Amino acid sequence: MAESMIFLEGVTKVFVTDDVETHALAGIHLDIKKGEYLSIAGPSGCGKSTLLAILGLLDSPSGGEYILNGKSVHGLKLSERARIRNREIGFIFQAFNLIGDLTVYENVELPLTYRGMSSAERKQRVEQALEKVAMAHRMRGLSCWFEGDFVSARRHLEQSLALFDPERDRDFGFRFGQDLGVAAMNYLAFALWPLGEIERARELQVAAIARARETGHLHTVAYAVSYRGIFEIMRSDAPEAEPFATETLEIGQAHDLRLYIGYGTIESGWVHAWLRNREQGAALMREGLARGAGHPQGRVGVRELIGAAEVGDDTVDSNLRLGCA
Repeated sequence: MAESMIFLEGVTKVFVTDDVETHALAGIHLDIKKGEYLSIAGPSGCGKSTLLAILGLLDSPSGGEYILNGKSVHGLKLSERARIRNREIGFIFQAFNLIGDLTVYENVELPLTYRGMSSAERKQRVEQALEKVAMAHRMRGLSCWFEGDFVSARRHLEQSLALFDPERDRDFGFRFGQDLGVAAMNYLAFALWPLGEIERARELQVAAIARARETGHLHTVAYAVSYRGIFEIMRSDAPEAEPFATETLEIGQAHDLRLYIGYGTIESGWVHAWLRNREQGAALMREGLARGAGHPQGRVGVRELIGAAEVGDDTVDSNLRLGCA
């Protein structure tokens, strides 16, 4: 028989205030073996979160016994509880609990720093973990983007633009494949759009394209033009999206840029679907996917756009379309 990993015997939890005594848990008995998979279900207020907090060593029971991996947790020091949480327990919080000022990479890395792990090993583990969940392409993005906190994203991006020096930072930016100022303006535009600041977002993207053309950096130009097309697709505005979709495809074809041939084909397909022929437009979007355009999350978004084109629905959820970027 498999060894017990979590064993509870008569566990209780009572919350006491000046006015009331609440019995959240009353005599819980639980035996979970190694390798077992368990789900705890029940109506709101029945004690699920309280039980999980005790199991995760975030709280202590009022009574009863809790044995974790063969050892009683009663009397554990705070430092010992923290060590066990860091090394033996994994948490997935409903509210994410990410640190908005840190990037995705830094949020994933943070718990590993408390283990005394070397920088090289942390880097390897973080990258492997993000690859597994198709987030490697987002590792340098601010975590607030992934909590839907566009107000926070706007604040951070505006600060980045204020600090950005076009001459000083130009060569540095190109090491990452594009001008950093153009990238920041595009991301800020995408943060402004869900907040209803459409005209400000468009102004930023006009400025981003103008700056991209000034740099003469081909990838940056294609990137800025493509993002403007995606922005208008998110707004379900095919006429506005069409010239940018066409230019993205033309740049890709003229300079054999596979990524932008794919993006341009997908964007042109979406425009074609809404202005001319749905079936032909969907076929073009499939062709763009076949050319390798898009990261895994974005490819899911494109498939949703294809499905919407086929049934004539132009109201695909905008958060999903963000994945196309």
